[in-house]
Amino acid sequence: MTMLEFSVDEWTNISDESEDDWATGQLRIAIEDDVLTRVEDLHSRSMRDHIRVSVAPLARWLLSNYWRIMFEPLPATDSMPSIDWSLAHSMSSVGGEYVWPHLTFVTNGKILELTGDNGPRDQSRPISFTNLNDRRFVTLESFSEAVDGLLQQTVERVAALHDSDLCRLWNEFLEERQDPEIVFYREIEARLGFQPGDAPRHIVLGWGNLVEEFSERAIEEVVAAHKDLDAAKAVAEHAKASTARLYPECLNDIRKTSIDQTSQFTGPAYLVANQLAAKVRDVLGIDGPFEDADFQDRFGLDAAASHEESSQDFAASWTREDSLSFVHRSRNAVGRRFELGRIVGDWLGFEQSRLRPSLDAKTWRQQFQKSFSQALLAPLNVIESMLPSGSSWDDDAIRDVAESLQVSEMTVWSTLRNNHVIARDFNS
Repeated sequence: MTMLEFSVDEWTNISDESEDDWATGQLRIAIEDDVLTRVEDLHSRSMRDHIRVSVAPLARWLLSNYWRIMFEPLPATDSMPSIDWSLAHSMSSVGGEYVWPHLTFVTNGKILELTGDNGPRDQSRPISFTNLNDRRFVTLESFSEAVDGLLQQTVERVAALHDSDLCRLWNEFLEERQDPEIVFYREIEARLGFQPGDAPRHIVLGWGNLVEEFSERAIEEVVAAHKDLDAAKAVAEHAKASTARLYPECLNDIRKTSIDQTSQFTGPAYLVANQLAAKVRDVLGIDGPFEDADFQDRFGLDAAASHEESSQDFAASWTREDSLSFVHRSRNAVGRRFELGRIVGDWLGFEQSRLRPSLDAKTWRQQFQKSFSQALLAPLNVIESMLPSGSSWDDDAIRDVAESLQVSEMTVWSTLRNNHVIARDFNS
């Protein structure tokens, strides 16, 4: 995956003692040859690849919001992000009386998506951004290295000042990142939506105390979507004690390689999830609908136990020696089948974890689960074989396919959109 870089050239020569003035230069932000700070200078009517700013406000903003940018995904709901979330993730909030790119950093725990827009071409502003409308993706490691590079350049520039707040903040930040306990604490704070040091200590420690029992990775997933500690503990206990079981050992050979493949993959989750789901269907010899009987015959699902009433806050499974015990969130059969697909996908894709939550969180792991289940239960080739010829499908045709596959109509529409069979805005 491509590398992000913040670079500064042609520092301004000044005699002022102001930290911000000392850190003024030409800032260029690029992902390899893709320059995000490409601007039109409306006064000189010329194009350039940099903006002249003091990078000190940007450096302070990155230090203040680093943990949230790295680990706080979009809210689990589909509502607009809060103002607080936007202030921590959008460069337009950097301030300092400069024109900053409207660039927002959106994490899913593994990949950082950079979204933005050029904004209006306003003659009253000195510059207009020209290359921000596309979506870009970089790894968290690339972002972290880019932040380090910018901070190192900036700190070296202002180090000559007698009392540099930026140097002090940078040194404190470096010390924190050397301590695994502090790093985990900061990650939990960020996932809860707090700035460093602002989260109530007892809440963060409460989540931390569950690590040994649930696993660190599971806690990170739950915190990202579900802020209620007691409710999360209750779901975990129900999953652990549940008599509903899946026995996916028939996929052990696939799992020997799938976990490494998933952990090393740095692209969108659906790509590796779709490949894995296709492999599972091939190994199980299923080329049509994935029936309830397949869950029962292949994975030893006890149909009666899996249909017990459930009122859990989220679906989850618990890793046992020879099986997965689980609880549902959904109350309907279609939703529960989809949750079963997510449980199987998580077991195939992720290393040993006692609690395996299936949530609405917008993390890479949850995206993987959903994509796997969708590709397992409603793969594109099966959908297309069941649709009438042509591409003018009405709601009745989609409903018939969904009923045959025992999935939601939304799942069928989503598969068609994601594979570019229909336009994104079709029937939306």
